[in-house]
Amino acid sequence: MTPGSPAVFPFPQFLQSPTQPTFIEYLESASSANYNALQVNLDKKLSHGLVIHSAYTFSKAMSQVSDFEAGLRGIQNRYNRRGEWGLWDNDTPHRFVTSLTYALPLGKDHQYANSGITRRVLGDWQVNTIVTYASGQPLTIGISSDNSGTGTGGRPNCVARSGSFHQSISDWVDPSQFTSPAAFTFGNCSPTPGPRAPGISVWDASLFKMFPVTETKFFQFRVEAFNIWNTPQFGPPSNTTWNTSTPGVTGSPTNGFGAITSLANSPRQLQLALKFYF
Repeated sequence: MTPGSPAVFPFPQFLQSPTQPTFIEYLESASSANYNALQVNLDKKLSHGLVIHSAYTFSKAMSQVSDFEAGLRGIQNRYNRRGEWGLWDNDTPHRFVTSLTYALPLGKDHQYANSGITRRVLGDWQVNTIVTYASGQPLTIGISSDNSGTGTGGRPNCVARSGSFHQSISDWVDPSQFTSPAAFTFGNCSPTPGPRAPGISVWDASLFKMFPVTETKFFQFRVEAFNIWNTPQFGPPSNTTWNTSTPGVTGSPTNGFGAITSLANSPRQLQLALKFYF
């Protein structure tokens, strides 16, 4: 850049504006991560109108960096990358999903209700469902002040639990497990000390009825229910910050610490549809 009024920048075609240069982003490969899993699948091929597919994953994901989707948590000590080793933000140790489709044995080409009005009313029905169970992801506990004085993402100290703790929606995180680190020191908690956010348990179901027009054309009436049991799926706590405004003392949870105030899903949803296949 040549000083002056206005200043003269080299390569003006790369400027953000006449007076502002373009930022250059530098990326490096400086961290590690690994993922190990056991995956089991169970399938029942189509027979007697029934199809079932089930999948279970038992896994563990570890990393020295946070996930962009989960929100960047920052590095506490850039000279100690090993101290950033912990469960990945999206680590989900258990996940089970099963889907089922069943064409009821009524109507044409079946033993029962295969003719007349009973065929029209009771025939060509299909039941479908998808069931999902999954563990919650580990939580990150942050601090309210820059105790280390480094300007990087700090964490509290983790200590053994003192006394009993009843986990609830309003108190999901045990405050007795954290203390404030001393001034100009780093906390000893891992990046994701836990506990985990609530898991999910979701049932979706649908009911189809076919109305044949010709051999290749038919109407399909659909009733679909998402979260059919209307089970609330709670999100993670909205505040997991430990108050470290006075370094060297135990500290205290900030207001609303560990309280869950949101849902991770929607209430039961029903929808009706009519489709024509040709």
